Amino acid sequence: DEVMGKTPYSTIPSEKYGGYTYDNSAPNVGDGTSSIIKTYLENWYTTNLSEYDNLIANTRFYNDTTISNTSNKTIYFSSKERLDENKIPQFICHNTTNLYGGKYDLKVGLLSTDEAAFVGGEYYAINKFFYLQKMDSYWLNTPYSFTLNDARTFVIHPQGHFGVSTVHLSFGVMPVINLKSNVLYTSGDGTKSNAYLVN
Repeated sequence: DEVMGKTPYSTIPSEKYGGYTYDNSAPNVGDGTSSIIKTYLENWYTTNLSEYDNLIANTRFYNDTTISNTSNKTIYFSSKERLDENKIPQFICHNTTNLYGGKYDLKVGLLSTDEAAFVGGEYYAINKFFYLQKMDSYWLNTPYSFTLNDARTFVIHPQGHFGVSTVHLSFGVMPVINLKSNVLYTSGDGTKSNAYLVN
């Protein structure tokens, strides 16, 4: 499915719309307003996976809204320096002082750009063998910048590379879940042609 924007675009533009939630009451607390994509994913989970809820683990999802610098009226999130300039992904979840984004313990979420980079993705470097490559572009959960009244976040394009897009555009969604450690499988080897069959 495609989601028309990660966040509402009818409101006053703000860098907070790079957040998975925004207007939080405290940093790293997901009790604020849910983004459009968070609401979409939670509804998708209820419709498609609620009967398997006992098999699915609460997992740490990360929306890195720490800011690295501001230049020429543009706010750059730390992901730009880490993934665009230095090509050094990490699994560290930094605390943010902003009242948007941060750490979330959820049943369903989105990949961060760092996670996608660890399995072969790179900023504007085509990788035809990237196994996260799909027929359509889809959202990642990492903001890139805020400039010209537009919040921008990372997406994965069909050519198998990262790009950035304004949050009001329409792209696909790839939900992410994690099974509990005690869940067993009965067959399969995890490949695309022979997926695991959960017991």
